[in-house]
Amino acid sequence: MKFELNRVHPNPLPGAYTAAQTAEAVSAEAHLEGDFLCVDFSVRAGAFFSTASLSTDRSHWGLWDEGDVVELFLAARTDIATVGYFEFQLSPRDQYFTLHVLEPRIRWDSERAMPFEHSVTLLEDEGVWRAQMKIPLHSYGWTGRPQDITGGLFAILGPKAARTYWAAFLPAQKTPDYHLPEYFRPLLIEPLSSGMDR
Repeated sequence: MKFELNRVHPNPLPGAYTAAQTAEAVSAEAHLEGDFLCVDFSVRAGAFFSTASLSTDRSHWGLWDEGDVVELFLAARTDIATVGYFEFQLSPRDQYFTLHVLEPRIRWDSERAMPFEHSVTLLEDEGVWRAQMKIPLHSYGWTGRPQDITGGLFAILGPKAARTYWAAFLPAQKTPDYHLPEYFRPLLIEPLSSGMDR
């Protein structure tokens, strides 16, 4: 399934940077390959913001504060309130962050091993970067039923003074907050009714 991400929190400082530096479009596509969930993000923007000094071989807490990121929040079972959900982030330099969220903003496990394959392609001449995530669902308690794979798709983009916040399923927000599992939606099966306008 393909998803278009919408800006849910606008630039807080209008005119702080040029239109060429803002993200023009963010999209994501999800599909299964065996028991792997593959999610491909595409970001079209006039500039990329990231910190070159961070390594690509370990998870970085606070990656979202260092520059552009795309994010997947994943629940592979229906009992989210019991087992929580999983957060994956990638930057334009293929740096990553992972977290097992047990209760949003209250309890989490940053030590849990969270295997996934990832890669990033920068097309600087086109002002595009693409991020690919490949999640081994058996490591995350998947039931084997595609309809049980739910989550959220997000991006945080732009310089620190003027971040923009993007999401596939969230409504507009006064204060950005992605940790709202009540807005998770199926990533592979089109729901009969989402209960909200996208």
